[in-house]
Amino acid sequence: MSLHNPAIPPHNEAQIQNDWSMQGKIESRGAAIWRRYRKNKLAVIGLIIIVIYVILALAAPLFSDYDPEYFDLMNSDMPPSFQHPFGTDSLGGDVFIRSLFGARISLSVAIIAMLITLVIGVAYGAISGYFGGIVDTIMMRIVDALQSIPSFFLLLIIAASMTPTMWSTILAISLLGWMSMSRIVRSEILSLRQRDYAAAALATGESKPGIIFYHILPNAIAPIIVIATLEVAGNILYEATLSFLGLGIQPPTPSWGNMLSSAQEIVTLTMYPWTAVFPGLFIMVAVLSVNFIGDGLRDALDPKMKDK
Repeated sequence: MSLHNPAIPPHNEAQIQNDWSMQGKIESRGAAIWRRYRKNKLAVIGLIIIVIYVILALAAPLFSDYDPEYFDLMNSDMPPSFQHPFGTDSLGGDVFIRSLFGARISLSVAIIAMLITLVIGVAYGAISGYFGGIVDTIMMRIVDALQSIPSFFLLLIIAASMTPTMWSTILAISLLGWMSMSRIVRSEILSLRQRDYAAAALATGESKPGIIFYHILPNAIAPIIVIATLEVAGNILYEATLSFLGLGIQPPTPSWGNMLSSAQEIVTLTMYPWTAVFPGLFIMVAVLSVNFIGDGLRDALDPKMKDK
């Protein structure tokens, strides 16, 4: 007895079955990636911590009625208490609520800068790697020249040339980070452009931009995701550095970096250490957590890894 549904033409029914089969394979691959990721306990912990950070940052107004940009000089340098869980700083600002709002700024800067870096670095590296020859030579020599300048000093030069705001901080970090991304993408493209599917697409007359962005780059997505994740950790430190030096986010807007800057006096560090300890812990835990996530993604997305 035939199980064929007469309402569905035979070729359409076969196509539907193939689509279901392909969907099952995709779901199985995603499940396999998640299983490999879960095996890295530090990566799971890092993911949980970052999720908590994001929730706390978004829900910061619910935790306190204090304005993060309000300062009460009459209650300055108060130790941690029920009213002020992390104490107050030298101007009377609540360290707890300023740390939570600072997470908004610091994480936003890190993520937006990473996305800009991703766009510039991927496009630059893909073009350089695919076309090769003199194009690749010129483009990579430009990267070599820029990377010959110590990254910290290059960051300071870029930031100092602009009015310090959130967006100038993002731009400064983005202009520094795309070079490493472009090198990684270039190396992936150099190996992938020789594959059969790239040659077949070229033989069918597809445009070179189409081959790069629709055929080659999707197959290089795993290392790009890993590097982009690790880039966030570096961007958190860059933002904190610029804000600490007065070239990034400016008070009274809170960020972890400028909170540390306001607590750099020796008297403050010795007499009122909580003003520096808590923002510093936020930075340290965030950077470690993102690095753990990056390590977990690297192992989970590695095609050589096998399910056990």
